[in-house]
Amino acid sequence: MSKLALGLILSAACFFTLPAVTAAKSAGKDQPASADKAEAAVPLDKDAQQKLKDHLLMRDHIRKSVKYPATKDSLVRTFKRLHDIKPGDRKWFEETLPSKTYETPDDVMKALGWEVAPAGKTTAARTGR
Repeated sequence: MSKLALGLILSAACFFTLPAVTAAKSAGKDQPASADKAEAAVPLDKDAQQKLKDHLLMRDHIRKSVKYPATKDSLVRTFKRLHDIKPGDRKWFEETLPSKTYETPDDVMKALGWEVAPAGKTTAARTGR
């Protein structure tokens, strides 16, 4: 008798949980893709591609062309020597960057209002700290 009761309880449990499981699976399929994925899928026009390329170039120079700690003056001098940075971008950099000493490339990017690398991908390793 106990095996029969256990079998009935197990059958009832499966009967009542099965609709909830299938509803959860179908709800996951119906949700739209996140905004990040949607933006990544949109092709950029030539002007936007060039702006992105220039932005990434500036970020790369901030990471690789400067020894840290660095002052605003040393950063601006470094950027003035870089001929692959557009004059308008150099001017923006000089006008936007606050005057202080920066310990890492991430500090410079934060001061410029840019997103920085996630906590696990810090640039401290590149600066020797």
